[in-house]
Amino acid sequence: MDLSKEDIAAIAASNLFKDISTEEITKLIDCMKARIKKYKKDELIIEEGSLVYDFGIILKGNARTIKWDEFTDKIFIVNISSVGASIAVMCAASLEHISPVSVIADSEVSVIYFSFEKLFNHCDKACPCHSKLLRNYVNAVAENAVYLYGRINCLIQPSIRQKVLNYLKNASKGKNRSIFSIPVNRNHMAEYLNVDRSALSRELSAMKKCGLIDYHKDSFKLLL
Repeated sequence: MDLSKEDIAAIAASNLFKDISTEEITKLIDCMKARIKKYKKDELIIEEGSLVYDFGIILKGNARTIKWDEFTDKIFIVNISSVGASIAVMCAASLEHISPVSVIADSEVSVIYFSFEKLFNHCDKACPCHSKLLRNYVNAVAENAVYLYGRINCLIQPSIRQKVLNYLKNASKGKNRSIFSIPVNRNHMAEYLNVDRSALSRELSAMKKCGLIDYHKDSFKLLL
């Protein structure tokens, strides 16, 4: 498989390939018969209810994970993924392999896919990097579970203000600067928080006037 330096860098940036060298990444791609698939903007990467046996890493573009609520006929954003992010990690590892969500391309997207089954079927060369990848995979599943817990904690907040503060506090974690960017626009932010778009804009403006936050477009600063 012919991968660019940018592709290798995206794979190396993934939590699935933590502490795995570029040479080892190349070996794993060959051993696991990885494949690349490209998607157009707004194209389904994974459809809710479909069977998923492979996990992937985004090499190019952005995608959003969504969930449709049949009772309210609303779509909720579960997650926003960019270059280096892994997708379908939990679903590929599940017993039924049925995806509970859909993943849609927000732009032109390239994904490299690996077979979950081949993760356990070590190659004849017994590459030690297989063990590293398996360890990272277990960690990735745990991290996804923690993320979902944080997502639930955000949704159960009783007011829009508390939802926003909870979301921004989580978004600012790990950032070295007081000013940080969020990966969503206002429409997506409203969907993610499960609130009305206009109500969100009013609350953000009120929070800015109160001196709780400052923001410009997708850049925010917590003033608490």
